[in-house]
Amino acid sequence: MAQRSGATSHPSRSLPAGKSSAHGALQPPPPELIGRVFATDITFEAIRQPPANIDRTATTPMPSRFAKPPNVTFQLRVTLRGTSPPIWRRLLVSPSMTLAQLHHALQIVMGWDDCHLHMFIKDGRRFEAPNPWGDGMTSYGRPRSLDARKYRIDRLLKREKDRIDYEYDFGDSWCHRITLQKILPRDATVRLPVCVSGKRACPPEDCGGVWGYYDKLAILADPDHEEHESIREWMGDDIDPDAFSVDHVNRLLRGMSR
Repeated sequence: MAQRSGATSHPSRSLPAGKSSAHGALQPPPPELIGRVFATDITFEAIRQPPANIDRTATTPMPSRFAKPPNVTFQLRVTLRGTSPPIWRRLLVSPSMTLAQLHHALQIVMGWDDCHLHMFIKDGRRFEAPNPWGDGMTSYGRPRSLDARKYRIDRLLKREKDRIDYEYDFGDSWCHRITLQKILPRDATVRLPVCVSGKRACPPEDCGGVWGYYDKLAILADPDHEEHESIREWMGDDIDPDAFSVDHVNRLLRGMSR
C-alpha cells in the first residue's frame, strides 16, 4: 500500500497485500491523527511536555504602530478581598493593556510570585491564559474560557466604578476586586503601568488563603503558642504585615512599562 507523504509506515497494522477493509480500500489516517493512533511513536516525555513551538508568554499583538495611542489613563484600585484592614494598591495603566498584561502587573504590585493559575471574571465570563494543549479545556480542567490575551481592559472597564474580579491560586483562592476609580487625561511623561499608592504587605504564597494568613499572624504574635516556632521558621523573622514600598514596586514595573 502506498504511504501518504510524511506518514510513518507501521507494517504490524497494515492489511495483507491485496486486501481491503470492510468499508472499501484501506485509507491511511489523516496526518493530524498519526501521533494519536500510533502510540509507539509518542514518548511519555512528549506527552508530559507541551509542543516546543508554543510561546507561553505571547500576547495578542497590539494595534499597529501607526494607530493613535489612547488619550486617557485608567486609575485602578485593587483590593485583596476578605482582608481587614484591607490590603490594596492603586495603579495607573493604559486602557489598551490586555488582561494578560494586567495579570503580570498585578503580580508585581501585589507582591505575588506568579507560581499559580489565575483568572479574571466579569459578568459570569472567565478570562484565562490559553491551555497549551489546545484541547478545548483550561489547564485547570474546566471548559474553555476566553483568552485573556485577546481582551483589552477597556473592553471590560468602560466607566468609572466598573469592576472586574481577579482570582489567583485556585487553592488558596486569593480574590481581588479591581475597580476603575478614575479615567484621567493621558500624561505622556508618565511611564505606564505605575503604582501610585498602596497599603500593607502581600501575604506569603501557599499560606492557606486569607483565613490561613491571619491565623499564622496570630500564632506569630503569641510566643506561647505550640506552633509559634514552626510558623516563625516558615514565615521568617522579618515579616511585617504593614510593610509596603511604592518605590520598590515601581522599580519592578519599569521592566514592563510601555
